[in-house]
Amino acid sequence: MPQYRLELRPRALEEFRATCWYQQTWPGSPFRRGATCSLPTATGRVTIAGNKLITTTGGDKAVEELDDDALLDAYAEHFGVVLDRVPRLG
Repeated sequence: MPQYRLELRPRALEEFRATCWYQQTWPGSPFRRGATCSLPTATGRVTIAGNKLITTTGGDKAVEELDDDALLDAYAEHFGVVLDRVPRLG
């Protein structure tokens, strides 16, 4: 059974509004559990989700739990974002 449909036509930003609203408001959304920051890399992806640094290289995924100081360092190193405190919800 198909799960995705891919199209090559350009999209307007407005077309994403409903999905963005859903991801921001649905109680089960991972974006409601904590700050998330993610970027593609030359070999995969690097993500900070809550207090976890997730590095994906090819098919391999490494997950490392970080304390606050290590999280601040990871934001600066991987995303170029210098913070004075760890972002928290609430």
